[in-house]
Formats: sequence, structure tokens, C-alpha cells
Amino acid sequence: MSSKTVFFDMGGTLVDSPDIFETITRRLAGRWPDKETYDLAFETYHGMISAIRYEEGRYPFKNVADLHAATLALLARQYGYRDISGQARDICLDAYAHKSSLFPETIPVLEKLLKNGVKMIIASDNDSEILEVQLAKHGLDKYFVDNCISETARAYKPANGFVNNLRKYVPNDEKDCYFVGDSPVDVESGKRLGIQSVLLDRRNAGINTNADYVVYDLNGLVRLLRLEWPNVRATDSI
Repeated sequence: MSSKTVFFDMGGTLVDSPDIFETITRRLAGRWPDKETYDLAFETYHGMISAIRYEEGRYPFKNVADLHAATLALLARQYGYRDISGQARDICLDAYAHKSSLFPETIPVLEKLLKNGVKMIIASDNDSEILEVQLAKHGLDKYFVDNCISETARAYKPANGFVNNLRKYVPNDEKDCYFVGDSPVDVESGKRLGIQSVLLDRRNAGINTNADYVVYDLNGLVRLLRLEWPNVRATDSI
């Protein structure tokens, strides 16, 4: 049996969901697509979350739903859109959870890892309510020994407040531990933990990170862990 440990990001890695900013655009402007509204929502939200991520302790933590509420309130106040900030929780729950779907290879890969004794932990910028619906809807509970999410950690990846919650799961042999996600913050989280970072680049976009490995779907992770095919090297793109 394997002694390996894998931390999994959720959205974009295991679970797919509608674009939240397209959803906001339709709610705000009554039409789709509306590039101006989309760009404003995207830039406002990411400006807020970037400040919380990288200036830890300077700004009060807001969970995902509250960040979207703040975005919508700011769009109403500064740009004259109607104020639907009170709908933020329902918008997030609908897009991220109720309308979410699994990537085709998610269950087969998780099954393969589980049967090989790989310990799996969710490491996600997520709200507990959203995660609970995702896990129940897609039957994912049985695969994970635990989860660390931003709402309970009160910090977003790759902040120390988030990463430190994961350290208890890192084995003594850090080479047997992997952080898998689809964004630079996932790679940075793995780096800060001192473990192997795996970038999931589903669109082959050539995302510029210092990941130890790059895979293009979750089947690449199975090959990387040598659960099916041998001879994968650290410098290979899987």
C-alpha cells in the first residue's frame, strides 16, 4: 500500500462550476455577456481577495460569499449598478455548488488513489456551506480523511494561516506528499509546505509557475504517483 499524501484543491481541480462573474454579469446587467460589468466584478473581487491573501493580518478576513457581497455592494455604490449584495450567498451557493459538476476523470482517479492507500485531504478556498453541498452532491466524502478550507482557517491560500493548518498531515518524507491545484496559489502553498507541487493545467495554457510537475488532467497525477505507469521524472510534463 502507498504511504503517499495528496492535498487537493477543489474548484477547477476536482469540481467544475459556472463562471461566477458571468453569473454576476447577468444578475447586474440583465444581459449576457456584458464585458464591462464582467471586468469590473472580476477586478473588484480579485483586488479584495489579493489584499487578504498577500497582506495577511492587515485586512479582516471575509469568506467567499462575503467577498462577493462586498464586490456587489461596491459596484452598486461606485458604478450605479443595482445593489444585489444581499443575494451574494445564494449566487455563490448556486454557481459553486448546486450547478457544479465533476470532471470526467475525478471519480476514477480518486478511486485509484483510495485503493492504493493514498491519504487525501481537501485544501480549498471555500466556504463550509458550499463544500458540504459539493461533497454531498458528488459523493466525495469517502475519499478524504479531512479538509482545510479558507472559511475555517480564516485565511486564503497561500497565507501562513491556511498553510499551517495542513502541516499536521505532511509525512516525514516530504517527497511522498503532493499539493495538486489549478492555480499559482496552489503551487505556492505546496512550496510553503515544503512538499511537491503539481499544477493542473487543463487548458494547456502554459501558466507560469515554479511547479515541480505539470499535468493536464488528473490521470497525469496517477502516472506521477506511479500507481499505473513507471518512469516519470521530476522534469517531465505529464
